[in-house]
Amino acid sequence: MKPNVKIVLTVFTFVAMVLTGLAAAEQVPKNKPNSMESLISPNIISLSPKLVRRKNQFEKTDREIRATDSLIIKNQPASSH
Repeated sequence: MKPNVKIVLTVFTFVAMVLTGLAAAEQVPKNKPNSMESLISPNIISLSPKLVRRKNQFEKTDREIRATDSLIIKNQPASSH
């Protein structure tokens, strides 16, 4: 490889690592959560209602599924019934 290409690849790799580090640091919570606060951000929770629904085998009706999904998106614990 030419020295010029090596320098460009090294700079590109460094910038990619810095951007990856910044993106990872953004995911870390900056303040201590209260006792009632979830450790998972609402953005992550809102992406996973289907996974939660699959794990929950006691839901019977579409109405209960929709109610649980809306609780998940609002970051509230579901009532046990």
